[in-house]
Amino acid sequence: VPLSWPGKLTNAQEPGLPAIFIGNEFLDTEPVEQFVCSEGGWAMRTVELDEHDRLIFSVSENCSVDAAAHINRRFQNAKPGDICELHASAHDVIYTLVQLPSKKAALFIDYGHPVSAPGDTLQAVRAHKFEHPLTSPGEADITAQVDFSQIGAALQSPHLAVDGPIAQAEFLGRLGIIERASKLMSANPSKAHEIEAGVARLIAPNGMGSRFKAIGVRSATLPVLPGFET
Repeated sequence: VPLSWPGKLTNAQEPGLPAIFIGNEFLDTEPVEQFVCSEGGWAMRTVELDEHDRLIFSVSENCSVDAAAHINRRFQNAKPGDICELHASAHDVIYTLVQLPSKKAALFIDYGHPVSAPGDTLQAVRAHKFEHPLTSPGEADITAQVDFSQIGAALQSPHLAVDGPIAQAEFLGRLGIIERASKLMSANPSKAHEIEAGVARLIAPNGMGSRFKAIGVRSATLPVLPGFET
């Protein structure tokens, strides 16, 4: 989705009308910036050509003092050799959406981690198989895990409130997925097994239920979004 898309939504939105946004596996498609930790400080991870004109990962000169300070705040336990990721683009997209001149709420569900930690999560998938991110640029799906803690902290402001993140299993459980599925199975007995299997996959503790997280962003005057109440 082009970064200009939120701007088009902003222009199309009539002032005063409420707005609701829902994104599923959307944030992981936004680019991340990667930085490599060394004894001499932080350097941005870059893409260059080797002597055979093949794409390879490399590092630039040390990043600015301001950027290094920001990274150090987010990744206090990083050690030389660690790769850390910043999600400025994903934050900017959400911030553009929720700054519309009206009451607004947004829900994002994606795979990622709730606490910032070093790690290279950049990955490429082509024809349902993993491959190196630089093997076939433009032909494979490129994603990175979402750092929900980082995005949530960046969005906090006097006018906005952030709910979560919480695990997908917990979020769906609070919304009554078991009760809803039971009613659906009773109304469609021929598809009961299919419905049960689908629900089990969504809330599996060692699968989607824990790997996927939900985060909500809303106008500060709105109540906690459904599924995030304690």
